[in-house]
Amino acid sequence: MAQLYKALFLLTKETEPAVKNAQVAQAVSYIERSLGRRELSNELLASALHMSTASFRKQFTQAMGVSPMRYVLIRRMEYAKQLLQEGGCTV
Repeated sequence: MAQLYKALFLLTKETEPAVKNAQVAQAVSYIERSLGRRELSNELLASALHMSTASFRKQFTQAMGVSPMRYVLIRRMEYAKQLLQEGGCTV
C-alpha cells in the first residue's frame, strides 16, 4: 500500500508543477485550458493577469525555471503526444 501512495505522489508531482506564486499558478491554469484553442503570447498572458509583460515573464521564469513561451511549447508537445498515443489523432 505504501508503494501505491508513493507512486501516486510521484505521478501527481510530475504532472502538476508545484507553483507557489499565485499569479504564475493562474497563468499555468490558463495555458492548460488554452493549449489547443488559441494563440498564446506573453502579452496575452500578462494582460489576463493584469501584469506588465516584463514582470510576468520574470516571475514566470523564476517560478517555473523556463520562460512562459518555452513552457507553452513544452506543454503543446506533451499534449500532441498524448493525443497521438490515445489514437484519436494522426499526423
